[in-house]
Amino acid sequence: MPIHYTSLHRRAFLQTSLVAGASLLTFGQVLGDDKQQNVPEHVALLSDTHIDADVTKVVRGSVMSANLQKVIADVLAQPQQPAQAFIDGDCAFNVGLPEDYRTLASLLAAFPSANIPLHMALGNHDDRTAFLKQFSSHKEETQAVEGKHVSMIETKHANWFLTDSLQKVNNVTGEIGAQQLDWLSSALKANSEKPAIVLGHHNPQFDAREDGRVTGLQDSKALFDLLESLPHVKAYVFGHTHSWSVKQRDSGLHLINLPPIGYAFNETSPIGWVDAALTATGMQLTLRCTDPNHAQHLTQQELAW
Repeated sequence: MPIHYTSLHRRAFLQTSLVAGASLLTFGQVLGDDKQQNVPEHVALLSDTHIDADVTKVVRGSVMSANLQKVIADVLAQPQQPAQAFIDGDCAFNVGLPEDYRTLASLLAAFPSANIPLHMALGNHDDRTAFLKQFSSHKEETQAVEGKHVSMIETKHANWFLTDSLQKVNNVTGEIGAQQLDWLSSALKANSEKPAIVLGHHNPQFDAREDGRVTGLQDSKALFDLLESLPHVKAYVFGHTHSWSVKQRDSGLHLINLPPIGYAFNETSPIGWVDAALTATGMQLTLRCTDPNHAQHLTQQELAW
């Protein structure tokens, strides 16, 4: 399962995290009267932090740690505090070294200090062993999918399903796999009372490249056959491409490609995070760039369901 950070003393947070099982996780107020149900609930969506052990490390003109610090400060400065925060993979810089995660832990301590639960998934630049050694205090933990980090988090207006597409450290290809797909199918079908949002690090890739490389999710068809067969599944959220976009497939499924925090692949792409405001009937996405002068800063996308 992904690591779930809840309210902990800062010292304890730096040493470990509260690890929850792959069953339902409930944080904050998820029930309430009709008036409360109409109030948007905010969720902070982050991805591709790429934190190196060296906080001064520069890649493609960006200091990754400084970018994350800006994002965290912006998240905490919002007039309505997010009920949850997610990092959608590639938490570490390149190969997920232990010292990378030590630096990451020190930067992320602000979330539990602010009582914002943080849920982290793994990307292709992460290393499960080093990641869990830094953040997990439970050496023997129940896993719904062997060798994978999956879970469901219930919030007021939606259930969030975190998947693990890490196939091999520093290998660009992603994979869900048959066992994880079986778990996801069962979990989605057993929790159809609310809209479902599925998160995974890798982008879908349905067509082969000319060079034959699979740079996205190699079993995209199997995953999307499942997601699009269930009407309550409303969105798939991913990172990996270091670009920001929101699209909708013919089935109605929304595709949300989160911007990077660590660095962009070109000078025009935004760096930042996404403020998701959810209601029972949809979600408003606001792009918040680390550069307030970026042309796309504060642009919004409305998703209805």
